Amino acid sequence: MKKLLLISLLGWVAAGAWAATNSLAESPADSLPDRIAAPGTSANRRFALSLLQKQVETMARIQSFRYVEEISISNQNRLTVAPYANLNGNSRQMERNIYSTDGHRSSVRFYTWGNVKSATEFIPQEKCPYNSLLWDGKVFFECVATADKPGRVTVETRPAELRRDRQRLDEMLTPLWNRWNVSQILKQASSLSIRTNQEQVGQLQCYVIDASTPGEKHTLWIAPEREYNIVKTTWQKMRDSVSLSLDAVVCRQIEGIWIPVEGEVRRSQSFRNGDYAQEVRHHRLTEITLNPDHEALHSFIPDDVKNGASVWFNPVMGQRLIGLPSWQDGRVVDRQGHILFESGLTDTNSGTTTPAVKKVTQPEGESL
Repeated sequence: MKKLLLISLLGWVAAGAWAATNSLAESPADSLPDRIAAPGTSANRRFALSLLQKQVETMARIQSFRYVEEISISNQNRLTVAPYANLNGNSRQMERNIYSTDGHRSSVRFYTWGNVKSATEFIPQEKCPYNSLLWDGKVFFECVATADKPGRVTVETRPAELRRDRQRLDEMLTPLWNRWNVSQILKQASSLSIRTNQEQVGQLQCYVIDASTPGEKHTLWIAPEREYNIVKTTWQKMRDSVSLSLDAVVCRQIEGIWIPVEGEVRRSQSFRNGDYAQEVRHHRLTEITLNPDHEALHSFIPDDVKNGASVWFNPVMGQRLIGLPSWQDGRVVDRQGHILFESGLTDTNSGTTTPAVKKVTQPEGESL
């Protein structure tokens, strides 16, 4: 298995020396134009398209991975209409999310604590909500629990429902480096242009692209020195008065690929009755592995489900919650002890050890 890179902010020191040894080589002088054609011309649009395509190509190199992300969230809301009135006022949340995929199978596990349901009620981490979704290639599992209680798990094997659930999981698996779906912008842009002058974002010189898609406006700052990663964006949805922005991005070179590992996402929405919701999410990857040994890591094994969890097996509308079978050591067992479903968890876990984690000290975060 390739080395697991544990990104430790406390260990990031000697930034100048690190940057000197890890910076990308300068692009050839003839690979980028000396002068950008005027917006509105076909040459300008072609160059904008070529830059976005470079970003897509960089991201396409990241197909199989596992990472751990910590998110701190602050909210300032004026919400007076039920059921959202509980979140009226200032509040804070924390999330810890674990994402894994090999390009086919996928898993998401996430904990959320703080002001989860109410701006006045604080849920501690040791009792916080826990959710997970897993597609193991054949079966879809969804666990709804808390950190200290087994909760409930849904086991789905029907083809039509699997397509729906897998799409939902794919939508959740949106890492920071792919927060803005550039492929969709490329497909849907009714207008696309690049500004004639580069703009500086922190220490990086960036190309600035303006794009319009149905009902939306996008501006993206792309850094050639970081393999054409997006290091700043703004997005506005005209009809619903929603705006988003990504800023304060930190990129790290992980196994030869520049990847955004930290950034701040701001979301603002206003409503016709005068209510509003403002959210700031600070994302930070604390671990990341590219092309890991998913079998050794148990990435696609439902070993997070606690014994005693009630089980919905291929649930149907109106199904009773009383008398459901339960989860026992990877098996779905009815009240008489009969095994209704075998996940293979027991066989998979026998004799398997988790690989060691290699800690890598990195210099203090680069400022953009």
